[in-house]
Amino acid sequence: MKTHSPGKIRVTVLLFAVLGGVGCYQSTSPLPIAEQDKISILRTVSLDRIEQEGVEVVRSEAQLMKLLGTSSNEHPSGAAKIDFEKETLLIASLGECSSTGYSISIQGISLQNSLLKVFVKRSSPTPGRMVGMAMTYPSHAVVVAKLPADIAVQVVSIES
Repeated sequence: MKTHSPGKIRVTVLLFAVLGGVGCYQSTSPLPIAEQDKISILRTVSLDRIEQEGVEVVRSEAQLMKLLGTSSNEHPSGAAKIDFEKETLLIASLGECSSTGYSISIQGISLQNSLLKVFVKRSSPTPGRMVGMAMTYPSHAVVVAKLPADIAVQVVSIES
């Protein structure tokens, strides 16, 4: 019978406690969105470093390349899957953060008249919790059906 030393068990539990809370999840609480105004998220796209904080409505590959700070020769992996003729990319980003433990997620989207509401949930490290010391760029990018060009964007923060 193999036994584990108490030190190894503590390290495993500590790693799980530190890494277990990282990531995005969908909220189970209902959002204040009327069913007829709800915009369906078609899929989530993984993107690299988004340095600009906020919510961006991306309508073209050129706009995405500019936002990512890449040239047309450096095609981001997630962008290859977006048909900007039929789809729009929404990106919520926290910009540069000084450690791990920060996250942002798009919880819901609604369009009423010409106002696009993007419901986002932000989280930051709990005081006293161990975090990794690294520059991070938390973001969440989703693809939706093509949105009208003449819309205003309102970001609605969802509390934990």
